[in-house]
Amino acid sequence: MRPNTAAHQAGVPAWLLRTLRALPTRVTTATTATTAWAVCNTADAACVAADVAAVALSLCLAALHTPRAVQDWAGTAPHAAALLDPALLTALAQAARGVADLARHAALPSTQALVAGARSPRPTGPRCALACAQIALTASQAFNTIMLLVAEHLGDFCSQLPSGCTDPVPAPVTLLAEGLQESGLAGAAAWAVITCPGPACFGLHFMGRAAVAVPAIVDPNAACNNILAALTVFWGLGTTLKAGGRPGAIPVIVALGEALGHPDVASLRLAALEVLWTQAGMGPALARRYSDNTGTLMRTLQAASSGKAMAHVHQQFVLAALGLWQLAKRGTAFIEGGGGLPPEPGVPPEVQLARLTARSTEAVCRLTRGQGLFGLYGAKAELSPSMHEPFLLHMIDQGLPAAAWSSAAAPHWAEAAAWALAAAVEALARGPPRKASSSAVPNAGPDKHAAEVMEENLYRMEELARALRAAWQRGGPSQAPAASASGREAVLSGLRRAGLGASLDHALRLAYAAADRAAAPGAAAWDVQAARWLEPVPGRALAVVDLLGLDLLGPAEGSGGADGAPLGLGDAGGLAVTVAKRALALAGRLEAAAAAEVVGAAEAAAGAVELAAAAVAAETAEAAGAAEAPGAAEEEATGAAEAQGAAEVVGTTKVAGAEEATAVPPESVSERPPRPSQAQTLRHSLTAVRVCVVLMRQQRERRWPPPARSLGAPPSPASAAPATGAGITDAPPASAAAAESTASPSGPNAGDSGGTSTPSSAAAAAPHIPALGGGAASPGGGAASPAGATAAPAEPATPRPVPAEWGPLALELEGYLLRAAARLAAAAAAVEAAAVAGPAAGPEARLVVSCLTAVAVLCRTSDPGSPEVEARLLALQPHRLAAAACKLLCAWRPAPAAAAAVPAAAVPAAAPPDGSGAGAGGTGVEGSPGQAPVAPVAPAAGAAVSAAREEWQVGLVRILVLALGRLAAHSPGLAARVRGWLQPPPADGCTDAGAEGAAQGEAEAGARGCLAQAWSAALGSQAAAGAGAEDFTALGLALLRAAHGGDGGGGSLQPSSEGGDSSSVADHDPGFRQTAATLLTCKAAKGAGTVPGPLPASLEGLFGPSPAEASGPLAAEEAAAAAGAAVLAAPLPPLLAPPPLGSRALTQLLVCGCPGCATFGGGSEEALPLKRCGGCRAVRYCGAACQRAHWQGGHRTECGAVAAALAGLRGQSRT
Repeated sequence: MRPNTAAHQAGVPAWLLRTLRALPTRVTTATTATTAWAVCNTADAACVAADVAAVALSLCLAALHTPRAVQDWAGTAPHAAALLDPALLTALAQAARGVADLARHAALPSTQALVAGARSPRPTGPRCALACAQIALTASQAFNTIMLLVAEHLGDFCSQLPSGCTDPVPAPVTLLAEGLQESGLAGAAAWAVITCPGPACFGLHFMGRAAVAVPAIVDPNAACNNILAALTVFWGLGTTLKAGGRPGAIPVIVALGEALGHPDVASLRLAALEVLWTQAGMGPALARRYSDNTGTLMRTLQAASSGKAMAHVHQQFVLAALGLWQLAKRGTAFIEGGGGLPPEPGVPPEVQLARLTARSTEAVCRLTRGQGLFGLYGAKAELSPSMHEPFLLHMIDQGLPAAAWSSAAAPHWAEAAAWALAAAVEALARGPPRKASSSAVPNAGPDKHAAEVMEENLYRMEELARALRAAWQRGGPSQAPAASASGREAVLSGLRRAGLGASLDHALRLAYAAADRAAAPGAAAWDVQAARWLEPVPGRALAVVDLLGLDLLGPAEGSGGADGAPLGLGDAGGLAVTVAKRALALAGRLEAAAAAEVVGAAEAAAGAVELAAAAVAAETAEAAGAAEAPGAAEEEATGAAEAQGAAEVVGTTKVAGAEEATAVPPESVSERPPRPSQAQTLRHSLTAVRVCVVLMRQQRERRWPPPARSLGAPPSPASAAPATGAGITDAPPASAAAAESTASPSGPNAGDSGGTSTPSSAAAAAPHIPALGGGAASPGGGAASPAGATAAPAEPATPRPVPAEWGPLALELEGYLLRAAARLAAAAAAVEAAAVAGPAAGPEARLVVSCLTAVAVLCRTSDPGSPEVEARLLALQPHRLAAAACKLLCAWRPAPAAAAAVPAAAVPAAAPPDGSGAGAGGTGVEGSPGQAPVAPVAPAAGAAVSAAREEWQVGLVRILVLALGRLAAHSPGLAARVRGWLQPPPADGCTDAGAEGAAQGEAEAGARGCLAQAWSAALGSQAAAGAGAEDFTALGLALLRAAHGGDGGGGSLQPSSEGGDSSSVADHDPGFRQTAATLLTCKAAKGAGTVPGPLPASLEGLFGPSPAEASGPLAAEEAAAAAGAAVLAAPLPPLLAPPPLGSRALTQLLVCGCPGCATFGGGSEEALPLKRCGGCRAVRYCGAACQRAHWQGGHRTECGAVAAALAGLRGQSRT
């Protein structure tokens, strides 16, 4: 006979029913007693009865708590019907509530004072608490048993979907659900658990939330775990029942939803969350309790030796408290009352849900870091944060409504996603788990799961940032003030608290390090695979920075954000350092490749001469009977051809120093995955550094706002610039170029564009600027403007004093970032211009525009009399930027009217089917590694792409002329430099190339005349003749004539054939500077729609036609083509060597000073073991290898000068 049958025949269920029904009366007697002995006796009798009944029922229920109970339901049904009868469940629920109330009554100070005089051998308080814990265990066991039986009867959840099972819900399921609903057992069990033992984890009583003191012999885990397990079952059960559509499911859904929606169940769920927070070290009482329970805690955790089990309990906490709420909030499952937790006064439910989610995600992140619980959680468990994310971030992953991102809940949802990203990044950085027995075995591969989790979190963060940006754009800047809980500042404050910037920087460094390991010769297969897994990470990280507009500079730590306090690194400051460091390394490789190409060409030419001589010698030797010479000649020819082929490869798409790794022996790697594309790596770096440059410019312009408009009507509302974070890479090419040269956070900076404004529509064409020396003028004094463009009056900006907060660190970060961007832009643009198909409007051109814009903005916002400012401007290598821009303009070719296809780089990328690329599911940063290859565009799209490229050409012409004009008008020293670049080269010619460490005199000699031919060829190219560029072309040619000393007599636009040495011109002749300033002033005035009066007679001739233009269109076209070909064939001018303090000294910014450093270990650049140079104390290195490389690369010659310059500055500061 089965035990359950024997118990049933013995009348156990009937006895349990009688005993449990009598318990409320016993409890009432005990709680109403007025004498000490009466309280003790009646309470003890009630506790004994409760213990006996609870233990007996628990033993009987154990037989039902197995899968075989349902498999053999015919034999189990009578026993289950008796034990789970609604009458017995109701009696159990009432008894549990009564004993819990008795325990709370016994814990009252008045009751304890009353029974203290009785001196009972069994104290009433602990005795009642023990009885409450026992009956709570039994009630929770019954609740859990019912949920498990329901789940077992329904079978596999997947078969319940609409396309699966259509059988009616089994009758036992309906009976069990209705019995649970009628009895109120779920709420009673929760009430008893909250009373004693409370939700806890691994016997940590002092971290629990019990209403009464918990006796030491009580297991605080089992009762709470039973309820949490039952709620976990409902996570899948409730969803499946509602979505499955099975007949008879509705009554079950309603019954279970009402039972689980009891307020006491909600209170237990909240208490479980509070335990999670406490164990994560976020509770104020934790530190106080640690000191009293250190020994107990250590023994418990060490005995458990199962961090994963603890994490599983925490996972149940999160699921029961927040997962079910989010499930009900989305309507996926039904829970009475919406599944919410006890409300907070004055807080809307949606805000409370988001707030609790953010706090709980922070707790999980802290625990996975090893914080809280003495750090043993993270150290003992090989955990993944993805265990908790499906329940914490369910609503984000399923898609919150658009209105949610404009509500007060948005900052909390964003913070929760940032905490989850931090945990995922740190989990990947810790590496794959290793067993103690295999500690000596090398790592056999990357942690694929951790890489996937981090990429998924980055994708979530990118989509969240995209939704936030859309909400900010819909509401406008006025709808998101700093004081608003739903405003942008509130969101960024939460993201800053969660360390979003640091997480993005860390993820970026992990991806960079993986890519470098994969590119190294002899790379292991798992390194290559890891790089492939992390390939989308950089693009997604920069997309988040771009979409949110994170600041590179922010209040320094300890400053409290006081006005005037020097700025420190902001949210994306560390990421900007990493991006700039990467850009410098890639720029060095490109420069080395260009130098190798020049050397290779020279060697090839020399080889051709040797081949000719060898051929003559071969003929002679053949006549003389010598047979060895032809073989030698063939070897030389083969070598020359290989050298030429290598030079061609390097000059097109390869990056020097990043070549394919050598093959690994077959015995080490069986299958090698494809390596990440080096071209994609370069494109990402170009786009990433551009995003950082634009963000830095926006911060500078917020502190140096454009001057007040005083030359005409107020600006049009359509010209308002987008708020920070409105996106940097989404504008069309010409609009982006115009915005970079005009816009500022407070409005368009018309001084950068000659009185134009940024179009309000993203599809508007670049504004047309009134011509200086000709062109069709509009009735208002300016040229006709394309649709959507509005001319805004402006005047040239006057440099302003440097704000106090723009201190040394801000200057160093800005200088370091712009130097890296300028070097990479020039080198990459030169490579792109040499492409066979011509350049596209890709990241190379965009970065050149951004760097030239930075030059113009620095000129506008800097003191013209400061040598330090001149040094910082020269450190940007503006002559190389201008030369690279000229190459792009000369190389751009008009697209055919009916092109069959267009370059992939010129059009937006479409998202691949798997959602891993760009577009809706990919990165918002153009050209990033997360972007998938783009198929050729149909002929119908060719015209739009061609128009976009033409807009970029116009934008490049505008900013090129503006930047060089501002340099010329800034100070006498820079004016002399610009004039020297535009004048014909010296008689002995320019040097081909130079190194960064070359002597300043040699670099200056090589740079003189470097733009003479390129400038005229670029401004005479077809790209500069496009609509909207005529005025700036005229201005640029006027600058060229002024530099040549032209007086308006129609001098030649080409360099003088006599090749006179321009060094005879006085270096500080104020005439050229004044001419440049006058031309810019006239341009700004005409852009404002005003007439500044006739030009001086000495300047009128600067706008006359050139002999090339008067010689006929055919001859002019041939001359332009020949000049353009010469410009494309010429190398970039050599790097300038600015003064020591212009770019060399980095006393505040923590970064390795070696330009080619590729060390990306640690979470940030600051985390590297940086050590100062022992000589100058102004440069830091991450290791001896970088110090040696930098010393040999040029620091040897500048170390003393930097030290002397710093010593002079310190002496000035003391005086």
